[in-house]
Amino acid sequence: MNKRLKDILLKLYSLILKPRTKDEDSQRRELILNIILAGSLLLIAWSHIFVISSHLAHHESGLYVALFPFMCVGVFYILLYIASRRGHITLASYGLVLLFLIGTIYTTSRWGASLPIGLLSYALIMTISSVLISPRVGLIVTLIPILTITIFGRQEILSGLRPVWKNGLISIFDIIEYACIFAAIATVSWLSSTEIEKSLKRARASEAALKKERDMLEITVQERTEALEKAQFEKMFYLYRFAEFGRLSSGLFHDLMSPLNSLSLSIEHLANTLDPHIPLLKEQLGQATKASDRLATLVSTIKKQFHLDVDKKHFCLNDVIEETMALFTYTSLNSKVELLFEADEQYFCFGSPTQFQQVVTNIVANAFDSYATSPTNNRIIIIKLHQEHSRILVCIEDQGPGIAAEILPRIFDPFFSTKEKQQGMGLGLASVKRIIEKDFAGDITVESEPNIKTIFTISLPLPPRDE
Repeated sequence: MNKRLKDILLKLYSLILKPRTKDEDSQRRELILNIILAGSLLLIAWSHIFVISSHLAHHESGLYVALFPFMCVGVFYILLYIASRRGHITLASYGLVLLFLIGTIYTTSRWGASLPIGLLSYALIMTISSVLISPRVGLIVTLIPILTITIFGRQEILSGLRPVWKNGLISIFDIIEYACIFAAIATVSWLSSTEIEKSLKRARASEAALKKERDMLEITVQERTEALEKAQFEKMFYLYRFAEFGRLSSGLFHDLMSPLNSLSLSIEHLANTLDPHIPLLKEQLGQATKASDRLATLVSTIKKQFHLDVDKKHFCLNDVIEETMALFTYTSLNSKVELLFEADEQYFCFGSPTQFQQVVTNIVANAFDSYATSPTNNRIIIIKLHQEHSRILVCIEDQGPGIAAEILPRIFDPFFSTKEKQQGMGLGLASVKRIIEKDFAGDITVESEPNIKTIFTISLPLPPRDE
């Protein structure tokens, strides 16, 4: 029950009194104005009820004549209230002060300058003017009651007509006393309102300064956090590269051991070969040479994977891709995934070949991983290299399970991974994106159709001809 009553009161407050302006000062003045207008309308309604009940109780005539003044005042208050609710706060405030002044001046002219209710009304008018409009207007409005009391008081003294409610005439000292009291009220009201406005300005200035300081602090914290994350990412990136080496080490060492065994057997055969068998000797030496060359290529490729220098130069993309494919020879045979490379011509790029090899290695390794849980029989990874307009495109396509649409936008985020925690750190594709964008001035995108295909497309600018 209490909650329901509270909800009803809140709705009434929001409908009748709640300020609609955005400025703090305007909201304060609007709330005070709405309370005065709403209270005045309630008093006018009560006056209507009182007049009607009085006429009915005494069977008096002229009910509409008696209600007419209250109805006019009520209509005027309603218009002021509508103006206030539509945001015309200053207009409604001037209208309210003017209405009070007219009523009080009329009362003073009819019942005398010293009528207590009139004096109190003047004090109220001065306070309302200072609060709702401005302290300066409150001071100006104070002159009207002083002039009004002086004029009507002097007229009362000169005419010698005493108000029916009063035993004696007003004196010049009474007029001076009332004027001094009004001046004192206006001065206090002006000082109070002025100090309140100054305090509000200081409070707003302090609030603005604190907000600015808070924003600067947030910016500083954000910048330091980004710097820390960047430094952390760099360290994790290099750790990730060593972790990737461990993941690929079985295939690498298998490819290392095969040419070593071939070289060892060839040399052993060569040692047992006698001089008459020169043709056979040449054949064995050729095999040993080929095996040694393959071993040198593999070792060179492995060294590049962990070479931290980023010396930029012109290099052939085709050669780097073919070297990278050599790293996955054992993985391709073991997982029964065919790794193909298609290029219509030789393409060159300017940058670090080592870093580009890291990019291709990472994406191809992920493509192999995608087939680990895929039941598809068409197990193939295709690397395509071609030119489109003024860009070189490297497309790496697999036909694994694909990437879900809801996580596709996050695939390049640092530390985001779809693998188990022990299988991935979420740094591979983030480092790929960083290398392509920062070191090659290119971009990378991904398209995926679940259970159909996934294509990573690397777009690189053509190298300047004068490079």
